[in-house]
Amino acid sequence: MYRSRLQIIANILLAAEKSPLKTHIMFQSCLNIRTLNRYLDELVEAGLLGLKSSSYFLTQKGRSFLDRFEEYSECRRQLEERFRQVSSEKATLESILSNAK
Repeated sequence: MYRSRLQIIANILLAAEKSPLKTHIMFQSCLNIRTLNRYLDELVEAGLLGLKSSSYFLTQKGRSFLDRFEEYSECRRQLEERFRQVSSEKATLESILSNAK
């Protein structure tokens, strides 16, 4: 299953919120250690995660990201649903036209 970069980041942040240990974050976010390390470095540098004594923690900025990501995900889900409805309506209209011939 394809996950966007934003989805992967959200998965990492959620995992870090539950457990500060890198191995737990790796398994929860379904990433290999090399890929996880890249993301963790980026998230610490961006201020979304903090690092203290080999333990990761969600920062306020990370919490804010997760809140906004949740809103974004819901909006996207609604748009995708609406797009499916519009596509279905288009197919119905095209079917009516092809039946008229």
